[in-house]
Amino acid sequence: MGREECSVISYANIDRIEGNFAVCEVELIPFEESMPEDFKTKKTVMINISLSEFPTDVGSAREGDVFVVSHDSEKIKTVLYKDEEEMKRRLGILKQIFN
Repeated sequence: MGREECSVISYANIDRIEGNFAVCEVELIPFEESMPEDFKTKKTVMINISLSEFPTDVGSAREGDVFVVSHDSEKIKTVLYKDEEEMKRRLGILKQIFN
């Protein structure tokens, strides 16, 4: 029998758009354990995700958007949904840092 990899549900932040891909910083921990203020110490990986993989009900995916994704380390299985509350939390922390 082959070894099955377990999916992790994590946050993916769109760093930039390049052509038909979103270059995303994907956390390597479950989103329930994610603390936005720990952004300097989180283990993350950069993954290109085709823009066609993003849910169409959220409109265009843009830089700075935060999505919840299912992945096996460096392979995205599904982009689940956009997390507006997490985006707001992260923006609030950045404002505190830079003000």
